[in-house]
Amino acid sequence: MRGNVSKSSLCRTPTIGRLHLHCSRLPQVRTALLMFVAVAFWACSAGPVMSGATAPERPKWTAKTGGQKKGKRFYVGRSSGLPRSDDGYEMAANDALRAVVRELGITVQEESRDIQRERNGEYSYLVEIRLSTQSKPVRLAGVHRAKIYQETWERPGVEYDSWVLLAVPVSELEKARRQIAGKVLLAWNCTSDTAGTCDRALLEPIANVATTGGHPLIPEPVQPAAGADLAALGARNGAAWVISVAMEAGFAEESHGEFYATGRGTIQLVDTGDGKVVLSLDSGAVKGGEFSRDKAVQQALDNVSKGLAGKLREASGF
Repeated sequence: MRGNVSKSSLCRTPTIGRLHLHCSRLPQVRTALLMFVAVAFWACSAGPVMSGATAPERPKWTAKTGGQKKGKRFYVGRSSGLPRSDDGYEMAANDALRAVVRELGITVQEESRDIQRERNGEYSYLVEIRLSTQSKPVRLAGVHRAKIYQETWERPGVEYDSWVLLAVPVSELEKARRQIAGKVLLAWNCTSDTAGTCDRALLEPIANVATTGGHPLIPEPVQPAAGADLAALGARNGAAWVISVAMEAGFAEESHGEFYATGRGTIQLVDTGDGKVVLSLDSGAVKGGEFSRDKAVQQALDNVSKGLAGKLREASGF
């Protein structure tokens, strides 16, 4: 006959994960021990465990890339499995930087340096970036970490998965594209007291310096107004550089049937990226002599142009 057994003494067969315990005839202490082992086995076999995060939920921006707002373009960088928190952020920022490089369509070596700033408990992150392509420096200013997010995982050691949202001014991207293309805009002004002597052919020696150095010319030179912003003018025309030339010449004297003229010129090299005048050179007084007044003035202007071209080649490295 079956004896009376209380409900408290019944031993059920629990299921934990895929592990089944058969304990109908085991003492309660041994049953508890096996259940502990089962729980431990389940925890170990369940895979990585997230033990912390910098936000209650993973932000939506971590799953996106690109996008543009208020004059800035955004790039998401990611890193995974780094043993140090700072390394995770740095690798994620570098990943975002590679996205910038891919969009610019160049193969480069990049260098970056993070700068952390704190003000009233609020932290901001700036990123200094220098890109090098074909020995030409390309700089991006105003780049910063718009947002950061990080998760801490046990795998089984502590590892960090990180996301960085890099914000790059659109104006800086446009500047970088100009620098990569390396185009040159010629801006010039010429004055003479003899009609027909200020011919565009005067620019050829200077243009040759640029093109020989690998800088394609924007086809049409411009004649800017006095005091014009040359950097802005160049940027509007898609140029990385503006070569600004000013020259003048006039009749000086006649002696024994030969005519003499005097000319003078200046040349400036302007970087449209930062608006700086990189070079400013003066030809000094230059003479021209021929057997007619017109040709003497023309000769003086030719000599000014050739002299400025030589100075530009020596001083600029073009």
